[in-house]
Amino acid sequence: MAGIGFTLRHLTEQDNLLGIVQGYVYAAFITVGPWLFTILCLATVNALAQVFVDMRALSLFRLVVIYNFSFSLVLCGPITIIVTRYLADRTYDRQPETAPGALLGGLALIVASQTPLAVLLYGWYADLTLLERVAAIWNYVLVAGIWLVGVFLTALKDYKAVSLAFAGGMAVAAGAAWLLVQPLGMAGLLLGFDVGLAVILFVLVARVFGEYPYPPVRPFAFLPYFRLYPTLAFSGLIGNAALWVDKWVMWLAPNGVTLAGLRYNPIYDSGMFLAYLTVIPAMALFVLHVETRFFSAYQAFFSGIRHHAPYRRIARDHRTMVAEAMVGLRNVAILQGALAAAVVMLAPKIFDLLGLPYLMIGIFRFGVIAALLQVLMLFMATVLTYLDLRRHTLTLHILFFLLNGVLTWWTMGLGLPYYGLGALIAAAVMLVIAYTVTFGNLIQVPYLVFIANNPSVRGSP
Repeated sequence: MAGIGFTLRHLTEQDNLLGIVQGYVYAAFITVGPWLFTILCLATVNALAQVFVDMRALSLFRLVVIYNFSFSLVLCGPITIIVTRYLADRTYDRQPETAPGALLGGLALIVASQTPLAVLLYGWYADLTLLERVAAIWNYVLVAGIWLVGVFLTALKDYKAVSLAFAGGMAVAAGAAWLLVQPLGMAGLLLGFDVGLAVILFVLVARVFGEYPYPPVRPFAFLPYFRLYPTLAFSGLIGNAALWVDKWVMWLAPNGVTLAGLRYNPIYDSGMFLAYLTVIPAMALFVLHVETRFFSAYQAFFSGIRHHAPYRRIARDHRTMVAEAMVGLRNVAILQGALAAAVVMLAPKIFDLLGLPYLMIGIFRFGVIAALLQVLMLFMATVLTYLDLRRHTLTLHILFFLLNGVLTWWTMGLGLPYYGLGALIAAAVMLVIAYTVTFGNLIQVPYLVFIANNPSVRGSP
């Protein structure tokens, strides 16, 4: 996150309101900007294409996009998180020349591993025409590639160019989809969207090579990291799956729908999707605090240890680091808690304004609260990641995956009024566990550094 932190600290250190506002805007874009551009593009495509195709074709288009975003995020998770760790280590070692090779190697690994899965899903399982199958497979691979390039974007400082790449690519996607839908129907929608994604991917890859003007050497140097950090790779898989498992379970609900052989639950998916939109302010505040105040305290603490500072200074820096974590968690909880309370109470007005059916209002309310709790969990998981407590992080991800899946299955059997309650209960239980684990370890960081993780104390294996 070197580039993000550098830019955010530069903005917030201006000591004026404009710098703070710019910091919030930048943090918001980094966290949800590409997501928002995609939403706007899909909404535009949906509006423009209604004249040329029926609702089934539009629903199938959205369903393919949902499947691709869902499964590519989860299945590419191990690769993206391992490449992230490799890139972070090389950045720390001041070896930026390794980035181009890692990018090409990562993309090659994603194409090689994900294309067969996409072919299996759309070539055998889904009931699509040949052109629709090709467009869906291409869409999956492009989305998977963008997940990986996003790792390298965090090291860039030119967020304006990144913004223009996503905005321009989605504009191209909307225009191409509108042109191709007339002669090709649903396949045209997908192909147009693919063109826009391809523009984004190639522009971002070019931008990364511009930031790192080195020849791509040793493209697969990150592969040993899968052996060195197996818990990290598994966290990339199970952590993303934990966020999606309730949707997968609800696709099997009695009111789930099968379209072209693919299951989904339009009521649950739509309600939860709208609920997650409410976390945008909290995500911006979360990134801003972690990458500025908490990171500064974290850096001061470990810098003191590396430079053999006196214990009094190390203890003071440790107290500051714990305090910054507490303040960040409190600020995110207050902001998102107030917003969630307002949204839950005003849900009928919001649904009337947007013309949405009241059938999903309960799902939306449960989802808003669950999203609040998940953001707080994410904050603490990030702190654990800073402390390199990989096993603790993996354990939390596994517990959340199991709780979210099992409780969603249980509440699904209770009927529509309880849809979303399982995700809420799972997030609430995990918040308590995550808080206990995170701050229990954060308070003991000096012991972990000097005793528990000190080879000279615990002996060589």
